[in-house]
Amino acid sequence: MFKSPFLSSVDSPEKLDLAKKCIRQYFPSRKCFVFDRPTQRKGLKNLENLSESKLSPDFVEEVDIFLQYIHKNAEAKVIQGGHVVTGTLLGNLAVSYVNSIRSGTVPCIENAVLVLAQIENSAAVQEAIKYYEDRKERLLKLPTETVEELLQAHSQCEKEAIKVFMARSFNDEGQEYQKQLGMKLESKLKDLCSCNERASLDRCQALLTQLFQDLEEKIAHGIYAVPGGYQQFLNDREEPLEKYQRAPGKGLMASRALQDYLKYQEAAAQSILKADRNLTQKEKEAEVERVRAQAAEREAELQRKLREETLKMAEEKEKSSEEHKRQLLAKMEEDRKNQQLEYERMLNIKLQEERRLLEEGRRAEAARMQDEIKQLKTEMKEMKEKKMSCVICWEKHIRPALMRGWGGGSLGLQMEGKQNGEWGGK
Repeated sequence: MFKSPFLSSVDSPEKLDLAKKCIRQYFPSRKCFVFDRPTQRKGLKNLENLSESKLSPDFVEEVDIFLQYIHKNAEAKVIQGGHVVTGTLLGNLAVSYVNSIRSGTVPCIENAVLVLAQIENSAAVQEAIKYYEDRKERLLKLPTETVEELLQAHSQCEKEAIKVFMARSFNDEGQEYQKQLGMKLESKLKDLCSCNERASLDRCQALLTQLFQDLEEKIAHGIYAVPGGYQQFLNDREEPLEKYQRAPGKGLMASRALQDYLKYQEAAAQSILKADRNLTQKEKEAEVERVRAQAAEREAELQRKLREETLKMAEEKEKSSEEHKRQLLAKMEEDRKNQQLEYERMLNIKLQEERRLLEEGRRAEAARMQDEIKQLKTEMKEMKEKKMSCVICWEKHIRPALMRGWGGGSLGLQMEGKQNGEWGGK
């Protein structure tokens, strides 16, 4: 009887059957293809450079059948959780395995997936923030006339950025990376508000300097230091004030800029008023009270607007939190469906394998397979409960952290007065 040189006479049937068992265990769904030799033996050395016409027709036919099967039947590779493996994921997974081997440890798919999740989720946060920045630059031109315009643009960019993050992230335990994204987007909104205010202030300051240049020169040359000079000063100031009010594109800091400019100019106006001999002392006191009342009225209006804008900021934070939650639940539902399909596919395969083992009389192996089936059903049950636990985690930990970020925005920057003969803010 012929004996294979590769087998020892002491090899047990269980050991000889090990390869078959491994194939069945690690490739539960399988199909085998047999390929003829692609060409004659002499041509094998130069196989990579051979044209298709030089290859064996039988080999080409089998390859074509193989490719058709792959295109029609093969499903995308997935890792734990039903997440599809992209080329980048596969590359990172290979690097993780190689690093484990080089360090002398045994490669473990669970550990590799954890490392992969950290890499991908960090990249997902960065990609979402970059998308937000690019989209914001295309969508928004500063300064905006109202805070609503700014918040509407931010909300749209944020919604799309969260979608970008969700498309790439996976296995985000405790939504830690989504929390990072939320905090970064919140910081971006705060920076955006500051930039919007500064752009508005810069434009308003430049406009005020231009419109009141002639008036400033007259004050510097003492033109109004004459009887009746105060009324002339008020008349000359009226025209640039009207032009300022009509000028477009000033932004939402227009009222604050004007209020602070008039406050800066108040000392000069008081000097002109005191020097005007055409006015009685009682008229001067009445004028001082009128100016104070107007300033108080303007300040009250500014505070009212600030309160409204602060309230809108709080509403935007609430909307942001709800959008994060909405997209999280949508992704979880999609992942649950994908994972459910994967579990059902695996369960069907294991049930078929169990029946086959029983038919072959391998009851010990069938019992082990039954344990695997029970474990799989337990995981399916836990998966259904995971969504509720994530919702509780969101409401208890993530949402409060996002809502604590900042209470009302950076609205209300103060303009600096004129220093050393120059008008402008810091």
